[in-house]
This record gives sequence, C-alpha cells and structure tokens, in this order.
Amino acid sequence: MSNHIDVHAAQETDRLAVLRSLDLFGTPPEERFDRITRIACEIFGVPAAFITLIDEHNWTIKSPQMPPGRAELPREDTLCDHTIRSSEMLIVPDATKDERFADLDLVTSSQIRFYAGQPLSLGDDLRLGALCLIDPEPRQLGDADRELLKEMAQWVEREMREGLQLDRAVEVQRSLFPLDMVGRDDFELVGVCIPARGVSGDFYAWNEPPAGLDFTLADVMGKGTGAAILASALRMAFKLNPGLGVAETIRLVSDEAANDLEAAGAFATLVHARYQPLTGRVDYADAGHGLTIVVRTDGTVERLQSTGLPIGIAPHLGWDSASVVLAEGDVLLSVSDGVLDLFDGTIDSLNALALFVTPHSSAHDIADRVKVAAKAGPDGGDDVTVIVLRRLR
Repeated sequence: MSNHIDVHAAQETDRLAVLRSLDLFGTPPEERFDRITRIACEIFGVPAAFITLIDEHNWTIKSPQMPPGRAELPREDTLCDHTIRSSEMLIVPDATKDERFADLDLVTSSQIRFYAGQPLSLGDDLRLGALCLIDPEPRQLGDADRELLKEMAQWVEREMREGLQLDRAVEVQRSLFPLDMVGRDDFELVGVCIPARGVSGDFYAWNEPPAGLDFTLADVMGKGTGAAILASALRMAFKLNPGLGVAETIRLVSDEAANDLEAAGAFATLVHARYQPLTGRVDYADAGHGLTIVVRTDGTVERLQSTGLPIGIAPHLGWDSASVVLAEGDVLLSVSDGVLDLFDGTIDSLNALALFVTPHSSAHDIADRVKVAAKAGPDGGDDVTVIVLRRLR
C-alpha cells in the first residue's frame, strides 16, 4: 500500500509540473483553443463544450464555450475530476440518476444532466484536464461521436504540445543572443530582440575577431517558427565565417544559405559591420536593409545606405562595402523594419527613432526606450530588433 501511495504521489507531482509548464492558468482566451470548443458545439449539437484544466485544488475552464456560472470550482465538485482518474472517456447520460454526481452543484442547479469528457494527456498517463460536452437535457453519445470526441481531444493535446515546444524554442533562441559587451570603457554595444510570435525571424550577433568587433543584424522575411529557423541558420553561417571582409562574409553566407532560402521562398535583409574601437571606424556591407543610422553628438542624423540586394534574391550580383567614422559620443543604431511600425511605418521613422538618443543616453537607455515603444506598439506587429553601438572615447 505504501509503494502504491508513493507512486501515485510521484505521478501527481509530475502531472502538476507539466500542467504548470503550459502556463495556461489565469490567461485570457486563445483562439487556438476556442476554435476547437466552438466547432465541438456545432458538431455535437450541445449548448456548451469546454476545455478544462485541473490542478491540485481547482477545476478551471480555459475556453469560454461554457455554461452560465463560475469558470473555476473546487475540483472535487466537478465531473472532470472523475474524468482524469482514467484514460477512458467518461459518459454520463443523466447525471441526476448517477449517484456519483447527483448531488453536485452543477447538477442540482440543472446546468448539467448529460456529460461527455475525454481526458487530455501529454504522455506518460499524465492527465491534465478534459475536453467536455454538456447538455442540461439527458442524451446519449454514439460510437461514431465518441471517436470524433477523442480526435478533437487529440487536437487540443497537439495545441498544448506545440505550446510547450514553442516555449522551448523561445528559451533556446534567447540563449543564442550574445550578452551585452561588458568591461569596456571605450564603447557600449547593446542588442534587443522582441519577437512578434514567441520566436523571431530577426537576429543580432557579434564577435571579436583580431581585426575588430564584428556585428550583424538580419531580418528574414516572415514571422514565427519558419522565419526563426532560417534566422538561426543565417546566424550560424556568420559565426562560421569570422574575420573576413564584411562584403566577402555576406557573399559566403549568401552562398551557404541560398538553397534554404530558395526552398522556403524567402529572403533576408541584413547589415554586417566591423567596428575598430581605436579609430571609431565602422566598415559595413548592407544587403537591402538600409535601416542603420548614425546619430551625431550635435543631433544630426546620417543614414547608411544599402550596398546590395537582400540575400536570397540575386546572390551573383555581390555586395560592396562602405565605411563611416564614429566620433566620441556618436551612436550607431541598426534596426529591423518592425521598429518603423512603432512610428508611422515609413523610412521617416528613423528620424523619430533618432530622438531616442540624447546627449547623456547610454546604449542601455536607448535600447530601453525601444522596449517601451514596442510594448506600447500595435498588437500583431512585426519582430522588433535593434543594435545600439555608442563610442565612449
């Protein structure tokens, strides 16, 4: 008996850990789940269908397709608490005639007589909740409908699993962004990336080959996971080609990425540069990006022009390099086009961005202002990425 209790306790600990990792409690409705319950109501002809989650104490409705009343109850007062005790579907044709449930508030209040619940599990028999159908009138559920309810529950499980995978992708992508340059008294370098959909098709990176400090900002066409995969491949290609001339590096990266970009029907704009701290010189090559500015200490703004087309369009044309020199206190800002959407969406937005730079702004101050603007920006916008380089002496 003791071993059985220990095993049950361990399973419950694992179940709750997986449930919490979903980060679904206390969150607003999500169309990816609402769509399922909405369709379930239509297919099965029931007044309500819902997705429930059960933690150690409570039963919570995730989807708004629900009966009148509370969206959270003590788990022991619900039919779903019984549902997750087994891997089998629970069918209750008339709860008022079932001694297990006849005294539940949801039954005595006439909200539920018919109930069908398929447990939701993400593997290892860790049942997290249920996909449920309810009706205030008694009814039956035929074999074909039972199979359909199982399939719809699998749809919910896939959405949950993809959410976990996205969370892991976000964690991995964040770990790949370089740390801010520290321990330097001659310049500051800070990067920010705010994805529109969890993971970003933008990236920024830097490293220090013997010839100077190389940094890159790229924007892959599109959003979400597909763009993020391509961005990761580009980032790795730059990492594997350090120390060459900036235009030559872009050519090599373009050659390596050409097949992937062509297969995806995508392209990428980017700027790749090398900063020499002793002189303040920045050598750069720009592949169709054109979203880099230098803000001088007197407030004047200089935009660095493109020196070639985006990669993935016409790699055989090549790229030229150019240079600019930062004086003490000057700031170089390179951004993705999502930053333009924080203003009026046009190239004139770069002038508005330049106002984030004040005489006493640190690179962190400027990056923080971009973060604040992104937070206040429109929902469903583009990825927002910025590199801030400030020469101190």
